[in-house]
Amino acid sequence: MPDFHWTESELARFDALERELRRLASSDAVCWRVVHWLEAEEGFDDCIFYLRQGDVLMQKAALGDKVGQSGEVRARIGLPLGAGIVGSVAATGEAEYITDVSSDARYVQDLEPAGSEFTAPVLHRNRVIGVLDSEAPEVDGFDIRRRSAMGLVADLAGRVLGELAGTDDHRGLYIYNQVTADLARLPAIGEGDTTKAFRELTEHAARTLKSARVNIWLIEQGRLRCVDGFDLVTSRHYADDELDLAQYPRYAEALQTNRVIAADDARTDPRTNEFLTGYLEQKGVWAVLDAPIRVDGKVAGVLCVEQTVRPRRWTVEEVCFAGSLADFAAISLLASQKRAAEGRLVKAQQLDALGRLAGGVAHDFNNLLQVIAGSLEGLRAGPREGGDFESLVDLMDEATQRASRLTHQLLAFGRQQRLRREPVSVGTLLATVERLATRLLPNDVQLLAAEPEDELFVDCDEDQVVQALMNLVINAIDAMPDGGPIRLAADGEHGTVAIHVEDRGAGIPARELGAIFEPFYTTKGEAGHGLGLAMAVGVAQQHGGTLDVDSEPGQGTRFTLALPAAGVGSAAPAAVP
Repeated sequence: MPDFHWTESELARFDALERELRRLASSDAVCWRVVHWLEAEEGFDDCIFYLRQGDVLMQKAALGDKVGQSGEVRARIGLPLGAGIVGSVAATGEAEYITDVSSDARYVQDLEPAGSEFTAPVLHRNRVIGVLDSEAPEVDGFDIRRRSAMGLVADLAGRVLGELAGTDDHRGLYIYNQVTADLARLPAIGEGDTTKAFRELTEHAARTLKSARVNIWLIEQGRLRCVDGFDLVTSRHYADDELDLAQYPRYAEALQTNRVIAADDARTDPRTNEFLTGYLEQKGVWAVLDAPIRVDGKVAGVLCVEQTVRPRRWTVEEVCFAGSLADFAAISLLASQKRAAEGRLVKAQQLDALGRLAGGVAHDFNNLLQVIAGSLEGLRAGPREGGDFESLVDLMDEATQRASRLTHQLLAFGRQQRLRREPVSVGTLLATVERLATRLLPNDVQLLAAEPEDELFVDCDEDQVVQALMNLVINAIDAMPDGGPIRLAADGEHGTVAIHVEDRGAGIPARELGAIFEPFYTTKGEAGHGLGLAMAVGVAQQHGGTLDVDSEPGQGTRFTLALPAAGVGSAAPAAVP
């Protein structure tokens, strides 16, 4: 500890504090008195008192914005031994003064960023039982007096807490350390599996405290419902009770104001004797240790330890242990709520995507139906033969084919269409696309298909891959209103065949590259329905391949459809879902 010369009158203040702490009945009360004394006597506005429980440091008292409206420490989650500056001091037993926390990789920012930090161990017989920690907003914010004062307070708090807990007694404060540390490592608690977490908590509590029963009750619509209980005698779990909380007003009030309700004789304790005829006598309960489970500052339930046969005097250590178990239950509930909220978000996103899909389909089909309906009107009003008749029939036929293609594209996008896969020559694919696209090319656009240097084959549904490549070619045509070349080429490497469609058009802005494969996203306005690229992606993924894009504004765009290669001697065609 830093060496500072205190006057006799100043040292007397510390002696008076120690005498005051020795009159307190619980470790929680000692921790709170220490931080408040540092605030009142030495001007600290930031301080946290941690108590060690096994390999975990639990926040027991604090100052300033670290304290919630209910008077409880905002964060009561355990800090592992060795983690951060606080955990390092607990592991070494040596005080540390970090003059500039930005230069220390162990520093973890709290609610407000700090400039410096001083941490002192709380020792009893050379064993770390806790840690006092304080932060200052400015760099080098602790002079030697402040550090010495905090160190002296940590020393005397260690003496008082050690004697209060009876660290040499097997019933002392730290008898439950290993159990608490084991529970802190349970995946079910952090993952929000409340069913498994509550079973572990009730069983560990009953066996460790040697109590007849331990229950976890949740408050739902003003009623207490037992969601899990463990009977130590039968070693069985149960969940069979429900109580109306409104019938027990004093108990309900006690849940709001007490960290733990330690009723040595529950039948006479004013906080619990309301349960005498309806519960305590019926269950044979004499003593209870009830720890409220607080979630977001509200009492969400109770962890209840029940003693039968006779009253029981609960020790400070047992009270602390029950409070820690309730904290674990709260963590599990919070994790469960988080998981449920994430599930609701995913469902909402799925519904939004479905709405967009339905809206886009309705729009496109409505346009096609208007063409067909208008043509039918013309047929009814006009002659049954002649040029106009043939023209209207052709228009209806074209609209019907477009509707059919839209349906196929939707099926491919949704991966509902069955593919008939077989080895297909890549040269054949390119030749087919070149032949079909020739009829679509404007006079000022040229399609240049390069024959692959090596004989390449892909295992695919030829019709679907051709349709996907045609969509890419049509996009390339639309990207070059002033004309230019479209290059179609392929190469193979490491079991993959890559087919490239490249244009020299306007290119795609970087801000739009992440969205172009989304269904109904189009840069063509009313001229496009936004399914071409989405359909191509669906075909690629259904074949176990990918569709990538490389583009720069003013330089053109290159799409690459990569598919698994196949040998010439591949198996016969088969229907693949």
